[in-house]
Amino acid sequence: VEGFRRELEFLIDRKLAAMFGWFKRPSIVALKASLSLLFDATVAEIRDTIPDFNPQEDENSNGEVELIGNAYHIVYDSLAVVVANAAKHGDRSRPVRRNFEFTSGKRKQLIVNISSSMRPTDDPSEVSSIIEERKKADFQDANLYQGKSGISKLMLLAYNRSNFTLKQYEVLGDEVHVELIYDLEP
Repeated sequence: VEGFRRELEFLIDRKLAAMFGWFKRPSIVALKASLSLLFDATVAEIRDTIPDFNPQEDENSNGEVELIGNAYHIVYDSLAVVVANAAKHGDRSRPVRRNFEFTSGKRKQLIVNISSSMRPTDDPSEVSSIIEERKKADFQDANLYQGKSGISKLMLLAYNRSNFTLKQYEVLGDEVHVELIYDLEP
């Protein structure tokens, strides 16, 4: 019964996503926000459940560029996963570092790098093993459950969207590094 329910919800979710994709809104009615505002909104939502989460400002980021429509949604969805994981599993006494870069030229891309420190009690090799296990897990039904589904949700997003790439999600030293790439123009 549980498997049937998950399969049914997955199929309904997929059909609704396809249906919503048929309607292309002009950018004047599409959602719009600066990258830094989007990051701050994500942090504010996480603070509702984790009040002591305070990633601090990053002066080196190019966060004032505005995102519109589809780019807004993809960036918001992926930031929600990565920042929530940093808040839940990281060392909240240390800042979450972030860097936003835009490439110019033939391919216009947004590159987001987020690094969070592990708790002093965490074993880097054990955390790395957990992350690698999550990256190899089946991600097709990731949107149907909460809990240990963050990396699976990113994998599903990358699978469904040709303009989004999860380039890096790994342990380096005592930090977890994530690199996300968004193609801003087709």
